[in-house]
Amino acid sequence: MDPELDDTVLRPRAAAAVPVEPDADAIEDETVPRARHRAPSVPEPPESAASGLPELVEPGPRPEPPVVVPAELAPAAVAEPAPAPAAEPEPEPRTGAAGAAHVRVGHHLVAIDRVILVGRRPAAPRIPVPGGHRLLRVPSPNGEISSTHLELRPAGTGILVTDLRSTNGTLLRRAEGTRLVQGETVVVQPPASLELGEGAVLELIAPGEA
Repeated sequence: MDPELDDTVLRPRAAAAVPVEPDADAIEDETVPRARHRAPSVPEPPESAASGLPELVEPGPRPEPPVVVPAELAPAAVAEPAPAPAAEPEPEPRTGAAGAAHVRVGHHLVAIDRVILVGRRPAAPRIPVPGGHRLLRVPSPNGEISSTHLELRPAGTGILVTDLRSTNGTLLRRAEGTRLVQGETVVVQPPASLELGEGAVLELIAPGEA
């Protein structure tokens, strides 16, 4: 033999691996079902964004054009109400003709244009008076004023004053001051005043002065 071949070791070749088919029954036994995990879905970008083109936006509803009303057909503007003027003091209540002499009782004016019967509870005369008459009641809490105390009657520019037999009489106040006796009649030129009692005062006013 060739001396160079003495150290050569011959080894047997490994047999080629033969693929073995797994047993189908064994595979089924060892199979463990596992839940499938789906990857989160990624929204697809719109075509315009993906392509880089401008996005087409659908136009919304078009606004209605303004309605123009001709001036002659437009409703007239409502003006704000003007502020109410300051209330003026109410005039004194007036009864009768303005051109006659007047008698004032408190804040009430009565024209002496006919017969006036004055008292706590004046009563109409039994015999009708020509031209009519008025009844003028004055307060008398204590009853010192007679029911029909006196009578006032027009007499030209003056006033005819008659005490109708009152209980306590009538005090005519003029410059000198006069008390009428029961049943006395006197012509009075106003201005003057008549005191009946209990603070009841009649102020006689000349025509045109009321």
